[in-house]
Amino acid sequence: MIIVIYGAVTSVSIGALFAAAIIPGILMGLSQMCIVAYLANRHRYPKLAIPITPKKLILGTRDALVPLMMPAIIVFGILSGVFTPTEAAGVAVLYAFVVAWFFYRSLKISDYGPVFQTAIMFSAKLLLIVGCGSILAWVFGIENVPDKMRGLFYSLSQNRYVLLLLINLFLILLGMWLDCSASIILFAPMLTPLAEAIGLNPVHFGILMIVNLNIGLLTPPLAVCLFAAADISRDPFTKVVVAVLPFMVASLFSLALITYIPAITMTLPRLFGLL
Repeated sequence: MIIVIYGAVTSVSIGALFAAAIIPGILMGLSQMCIVAYLANRHRYPKLAIPITPKKLILGTRDALVPLMMPAIIVFGILSGVFTPTEAAGVAVLYAFVVAWFFYRSLKISDYGPVFQTAIMFSAKLLLIVGCGSILAWVFGIENVPDKMRGLFYSLSQNRYVLLLLINLFLILLGMWLDCSASIILFAPMLTPLAEAIGLNPVHFGILMIVNLNIGLLTPPLAVCLFAAADISRDPFTKVVVAVLPFMVASLFSLALITYIPAITMTLPRLFGLL
């Protein structure tokens, strides 16, 4: 959803953004897995040995394949050009309905009312935010705010690498206080011209912005993910903050690679002919 919002407010190809997010996502996932393995070995967490038989492997693959087909339909449908993002969403909803009704048999007629009500309320909130954000972006354009912000950053440094560092710090700070969707709607139209001015492709910058804002979800005072984790685990919030620090380091390391090695984000969009 965040990628779709960024693409909508900046007129950047959503298919290219989806393709560009694949390798950074894998990179961040691997970095987190390394931290988990290190902490598990250091603290000698108990291991659970589960014998893998051909039957279990087949059943496990079947059970995982059915729900995983939904993101696959969205991503590969858009990348292949078969669907637009809106059409991909519609097909994914249809697939979810078929799976829930015929495969899992978890839907009843009485469930449709609450489902539609939730979907309508969520869509209305999102469209209201997007609409207000579009008005604000228009005002920013009239007031020439992107050029003023560019001048502000240039007044701090003319070096491209220093400017990238400053943009990252600004986005992380932004993510500490604002929701990802609101941050993108308000600030992407202003920061994208600045990124282009220092030689950054809008697709690359889009992934950069999204990664930064998601890291902000782990940093107080907003820290939505940490509050949720503390609530689920029933641990003090301060304990959760300390526990997440190694994962924050891994995320920042991945962010640095994504920032200064454009090939990480740009290889797949170019390979798919989306740029």
